[in-house]
Amino acid sequence: MGKRGQTTIFIILAILVVAAAILIYQFVPGIKSAITGIEENPQVYLQNCIEDDLANLVETVSLQGGEFNPENYYLFEDNKVYYSCYTSDYYKNCVVQQPFIKDHVENELTREITPVVQQCLTSLEEDYEGKGYTVSLMNGPTSVSILPERTSVIINRTLTLTKGESSTYESFTIPMNNNLYEVLGIVRTIIEYESTLGQAETTDLMTLYRDLKIEKLKQSDGTKIYKITDKKSQDKFVMASRSQVFPPGYA
Repeated sequence: MGKRGQTTIFIILAILVVAAAILIYQFVPGIKSAITGIEENPQVYLQNCIEDDLANLVETVSLQGGEFNPENYYLFEDNKVYYSCYTSDYYKNCVVQQPFIKDHVENELTREITPVVQQCLTSLEEDYEGKGYTVSLMNGPTSVSILPERTSVIINRTLTLTKGESSTYESFTIPMNNNLYEVLGIVRTIIEYESTLGQAETTDLMTLYRDLKIEKLKQSDGTKIYKITDKKSQDKFVMASRSQVFPPGYA
């Protein structure tokens, strides 16, 4: 009876170990993806595929004043910094180039991230089909939304995966934590000061936004470069303005 009892215990333990392994495989995405080679959660798959490109695009557009391909710009630290407010005349206030700066940056990011999203969706579809799934992917738009404390890519595509049972995903949101929303609010304030008063007082702005360092760097042609730096993350936004410029030699 003693040996039979030990055998029974071993059998029960073996069953429990197998059951635990099955549960871990089913409910822990990292374990499952390591075995199958593909994230079974498409949200995780797309997040991993898109997030690096999104971070690079946000950095580029931020260092260039909110434009990917600026035509009217000042070359600063090897970056083409878009003039947010500009006049070629002396003594005059600048003219605002983009009245709705947040909307403009969202549109710029949407245009640049859309082909990345399409590539990731194509890759996702091919990978799932290679694992035996039937994939249905409905067409829909991609957009970028700049919100407090995050910038999100919103993919309005309905995805249905079928392998025995079906799972349907109506849309996907790929978030990136940053303070671009707050920074663009400051940019808008600087543009208003530049277009009405000819310049902005960075000391006053830093009193209100203590987590940010705001620099005003005057250039030889009268251009002012405003550099906004997050003290914690060191993320930067750089903008250019030319307003209330005096002729050379003016005393």
